[in-house]
Amino acid sequence: MQMKRKPNQSLTHRALSHQVAAKLVMRALPKQPNTIAYVADGAPCKRPIEGDGIEQVTELLADPAVWRVEPCCNDISTAIDIAGFVGSNPDTLTTAARITYIEAGGIQSLPVVNVTDDHRDAREAAAELFLSAFTKDGDDGSIARSTLFDVFRGWHLNLTGDSISRPWFGKALSVLDVEQQDGHLSNRTWTAETRRVLHH
Repeated sequence: MQMKRKPNQSLTHRALSHQVAAKLVMRALPKQPNTIAYVADGAPCKRPIEGDGIEQVTELLADPAVWRVEPCCNDISTAIDIAGFVGSNPDTLTTAARITYIEAGGIQSLPVVNVTDDHRDAREAAAELFLSAFTKDGDDGSIARSTLFDVFRGWHLNLTGDSISRPWFGKALSVLDVEQQDGHLSNRTWTAETRRVLHH
């Protein structure tokens, strides 16, 4: 079984490597309605969506052999339900996900991370989702800003395909008025599930 991680390799570097490999593989597997396409052990696979699809997506995201998961839903409401779950799932820190749906006879993409015409709003929405999903208030701990950036950048890349810069991330934290001290986010720690994924 091919693991998603390698020692001494940043989350962003892993995400970039898997993005390139997974895109090449997924080209051989056209999207089909009511189907989940995914890359496992470097090979394209697919399975039909059962029910709301969330349980299946959960299993695939948690599978260490799976690099990328792409559900193609029959309707936008199902896609929105899955997107709401995927964005806050800690396994997306190491596994890429894209969501599509059928509308007017064509396949449409549904952003998992909020995208707006206002870059500041998009930056704030992405950072706010990340912080609320993967961190928590903790008086006895802190998170190094450099570590937070690496994890956030890998997660954002996995869900959007877009890489971000440190200044971009810094502005997002400023907009949210996140408390920082000596290069750390003070009084904030990773959630238990996030730690599980990061240290697996």
